[in-house]
Amino acid sequence: MNPPSVDLGENRVGAAKAFAEQFSQFEWQYLCSYQWFLTGVDHALASGDFFPLRLRAEQTLVDERIRPRWKAAKHLCHSNV
Repeated sequence: MNPPSVDLGENRVGAAKAFAEQFSQFEWQYLCSYQWFLTGVDHALASGDFFPLRLRAEQTLVDERIRPRWKAAKHLCHSNV
């Protein structure tokens, strides 16, 4: 009996959707002004691992006072991505 096949593309789409939902439209526009973010999204889409990019993006939003520190901490504590 063969194990069920896992569609890696489907998993990556789910990971990308979960990542995208963490940010408001304004936050997306702000983050997309950074080359490191655009490059990071490209790498994360290829690998399916958005966690390092999410950490850096949330820290940037906190440092620039776009997102309150408590909101970023809450997101990371309740993360399942």
